[in-house]
Amino acid sequence: MRCMMPIIAYFGINILVSVFFAVYMYRSGSLSPSSYGDMQAVEEMVYSHSFELSMITLLLVIAVLLPGFLKDERKKYDAAYESSLGIRGLLTAALFGIGSYMAVDIIIVILDGVFGLGEILSSHDEAIDLIYSGSLMKDILLLCIVTPFAEELMMRGKVFNRLRQMIAEKDAVMLSAVIFACLHMGSLLQMAYTFLLGYLMSYAYMKYENILMPVVIHAVFNLTNFISEIPGLTELMNTRQGMLIYYFTGVILISFTVRTLRNREKPPLKEA
Repeated sequence: MRCMMPIIAYFGINILVSVFFAVYMYRSGSLSPSSYGDMQAVEEMVYSHSFELSMITLLLVIAVLLPGFLKDERKKYDAAYESSLGIRGLLTAALFGIGSYMAVDIIIVILDGVFGLGEILSSHDEAIDLIYSGSLMKDILLLCIVTPFAEELMMRGKVFNRLRQMIAEKDAVMLSAVIFACLHMGSLLQMAYTFLLGYLMSYAYMKYENILMPVVIHAVFNLTNFISEIPGLTELMNTRQGMLIYYFTGVILISFTVRTLRNREKPPLKEA
């Protein structure tokens, strides 16, 4: 139960922020939820302020969880090992993020070609559209900086670290990935790839013993999604040459990620 407390705290903060927002809007006279039409207006108002609500929620999550992580979990893991990443480590994490994004993308394309995922992809696109605010800078700030730090502090820094005090590390990697996927239930497709991403980030954290490793992987994964939407790149991807380059690069990065993690030795414990 202790390992789930960070997630309970997250949902508790989310509920409190939503309640305070609703009360504020009601008292300010912006909304009066006494009819069906007004309830629709409430939903529209919440959607129009989704960026602000998400930012407040995630910043509060960081404020609540970070002191405990620095005092407890970090001393047992991050601070207990010779685990400084340096420039090389950060670049490696960035390549992991790009490679994992390309791996997910390639798998989806293959599955779509074999089984036809039209309805699943459509449902996924609708769910993802609800996340975006309509402002590129706001979306990058939220999804590539604040969200990765908050979610990795919660999932790897707190949940995974507590799980591996209770069960074997490899089992903790798997279970933390399942929990991470369950937190992203916007669509079946999102749950599938967040499970793979969660597994990678927990495994990478276990191998490097540095919370920055999963934070950077997560951030670059999300950032790559924005980069892939750049008009020039999308046009290139629609050509045969562009697709070949993309898949060839993807295979290289995926192979690099798998080989690097498998061959990585855990950093040594610091001398007392």
